[in-house]
Amino acid sequence: MFDLLHGATFDVVLCLGFYYHTIRHAELLDRIERTGAALVIIDTEVTPLSDEVAVSATPDQRLIFNNPYGIQLLREQIDDQQMACDDALTRNGHTLVGRPSRAAVQYLAQHFGYDWSQYDWQDHFLAHPERGDAMNDYRTGWRETFYLSKP
Repeated sequence: MFDLLHGATFDVVLCLGFYYHTIRHAELLDRIERTGAALVIIDTEVTPLSDEVAVSATPDQRLIFNNPYGIQLLREQIDDQQMACDDALTRNGHTLVGRPSRAAVQYLAQHFGYDWSQYDWQDHFLAHPERGDAMNDYRTGWRETFYLSKP
């Protein structure tokens, strides 16, 4: 993915189901931003709401305690390509991946000059309750869809 983005030019980038399969989130968004993409859609697994720290206004630029911009480090087997693939970090059949918090995705988006919004999955399921079982990860808050756009 990183090599494919190097030197490429795109108006729109769809990052669907990959963002949590790397620990190189900042580098990935940097490479996407360098493509010139005015719109980026990131659909990703995120940390559970119960594990997230609320974003609060603070003048301290270094949030050492209660930092909401977390990424949970996970170790995934590479024999299931749906979960991870062999890369430079692979050791003994496993590689490292990271599940970002919602705040981390938003923080990175802002750093690279993107405005952001999220699709409101809860409103979606209120309007379409019959879709909830088939889309359990979205209904339970394990997945989110972020829209990043250049102002």
